[in-house]
Amino acid sequence: RAKEQFVTFYSDKNIQSTVDSIGNKIISSDISPFSVLDILKDGNFLILTALMHKDGGILRDMCSNEIKPDLNCGFDMSVEILSCNDNIDENIQKNAEKAHVNIDLLNQIRNKLSFVYDRFELKDFLSKRTASSLDNAQQNYRYIASSKPAFLNVNKMTSAQKGTAMHTFMQYCDYNNSKRCLEDEIARLKQNNYISEEQAQVLDRKKLSDLFNGNFAKRIFNSDGIYREINVSSFVPINQIENTQFDDKVFIQGIADCVFEEDGELVLVDYKTDKIDNEQELLERYKNQINFYKYAVEKTLSKPVKEAVLYSFYLNKVCIYK
Repeated sequence: RAKEQFVTFYSDKNIQSTVDSIGNKIISSDISPFSVLDILKDGNFLILTALMHKDGGILRDMCSNEIKPDLNCGFDMSVEILSCNDNIDENIQKNAEKAHVNIDLLNQIRNKLSFVYDRFELKDFLSKRTASSLDNAQQNYRYIASSKPAFLNVNKMTSAQKGTAMHTFMQYCDYNNSKRCLEDEIARLKQNNYISEEQAQVLDRKKLSDLFNGNFAKRIFNSDGIYREINVSSFVPINQIENTQFDDKVFIQGIADCVFEEDGELVLVDYKTDKIDNEQELLERYKNQINFYKYAVEKTLSKPVKEAVLYSFYLNKVCIYK
């Protein structure tokens, strides 16, 4: 086993200031953890420890700080300092051995580095999604700045927040109570902290009343069964929702607002508050989401979905997918 270590420092004219700066980190001839916090270069760590070695006198002479060496070192060390003026390349080449090219190894490395995964395009697709995200890429954002910001509105709520209030009410309300007395049902949800005071104030009473007292609500009330806020999830081939040739499956989950049963078949209902120009625009906007809900609800309830509709509060009407 080697008894002597050789340390060669290649440096410029600032070697003395560098060594002195590092030496000032040694306090009472001790290297504390705090003294090395700002040392980021491996070479500086070598200098720090070499300063404490019994054979590091040539380095200690460059320090303004008095450093007592550790005399119990288990090996000898020889320190050599070469300036940039010395022929460094020549010294390195003296001990350099000529490397022989391993063609087989080189080809193996080249093949591994040039490998392209055949499903590389799938890296851009999420493997887990929400149903509401299925149509996000195709959304028409023409209305993104059509409403005033919250601080300019009298009631301090944006159109999106008002829409959320309507959805929250539809999520927790009792349909029968809402038909019987809408204000009492709003008060009940507010009292039980399902909706806030601010949300209660911005609920569109007329639109809600039109829904619960309209022909479509009669159809719901006369159905054989009502299922609300159904959690659904399923694996769907990626090529059904993205432009790709691969059929790897992604996991999609969502919540269907309302499903009611007629003669052993199901009707899927999703409530929307979007500002839109016409019924067809709304149906096109959510076609992927509704297609997933139809597929997942049929699996969950083991019954066919004969009809899927969007109820538009903005248009005050039922929009039916043909």
